[in-house]
Amino acid sequence: MSRLPALLITAAALAGAPAAKAAAQPLAVEKHATTVSTYADAIAWSSYDAATGAYRLTLDRAGQITRPAVPPSKSAFDVDLGTSRSGALVAVYSRAGTLYQYDAASGKERRLAISVHGAALSQPTVMAGRIAFVARSKRHDSLRLRTAARGAGKVVYVSPAISDPELSGTRLAFVTATGAGTIRRVESLRVQTLTGTSRTVYQARSGGANDADIVGPGFDTSGKHLLWARRNIGSGSGNRYVRLTLSSGKLAYATGTDKLYSASWIDTANGFATALIGNDDDASAPGDGVTVGTTGSLAFTARP
Repeated sequence: MSRLPALLITAAALAGAPAAKAAAQPLAVEKHATTVSTYADAIAWSSYDAATGAYRLTLDRAGQITRPAVPPSKSAFDVDLGTSRSGALVAVYSRAGTLYQYDAASGKERRLAISVHGAALSQPTVMAGRIAFVARSKRHDSLRLRTAARGAGKVVYVSPAISDPELSGTRLAFVTATGAGTIRRVESLRVQTLTGTSRTVYQARSGGANDADIVGPGFDTSGKHLLWARRNIGSGSGNRYVRLTLSSGKLAYATGTDKLYSASWIDTANGFATALIGNDDDASAPGDGVTVGTTGSLAFTARP
């Protein structure tokens, strides 16, 4: 694994200078597919250990790569980086249907006292101590938002399939899917305030030989933009990184790739952290040779 060379907005920010734009940088090559998550100068992902047949949580913080002392998982961690109520860096994730939180400062993991009867919990996201997560039952997914320190929170949306929830200080974004298993599957990106109802801001429609996905929605630090990737598998074109200005609804696009398995916005200088499929035909069948890295600065000047 290589060190993270340029998340490097941090040093510039501390010096009071504007951050220089960074080129794309590889961080690691993993044996199996992994999702990525970012916050400030940190990137988290999963590393597969062939000797144990399990995944280890991996954290790159300002170029220092470590393996936190948390139990391994049989599946890749659905990790999300954010902050505690005190503003400290934490990671949340599920393991065997239960939610956990890792405190980067103390190096300790704790099980979150959250349960929903008859449901497996997954895909948690955290910001300022608030937590959203997906409760999966046999018939549907429910997205729950917990703003208090205790309890399971309230249901904010129900759908056949919910994925990629992401919190900011004031909003919650998530992806829903209908028509699963058909060629007319539709993924919808929805956004809401923490106390309001959600609205659809973008859709990716599959059809014919094209399988369209919305990947890795996340807010920038200003809270003014929501950014994600659209992946079109099969068509060979139309893969984009997308930026939505929340106040105006304006969309802007940068050229993307169908090799994208996961993405998480960092900042303007460094673009997205990504996991890219290398040795397979496309990201629908991930396997060996998954490169974790950053895109570098992106020009949002492409056509939709």
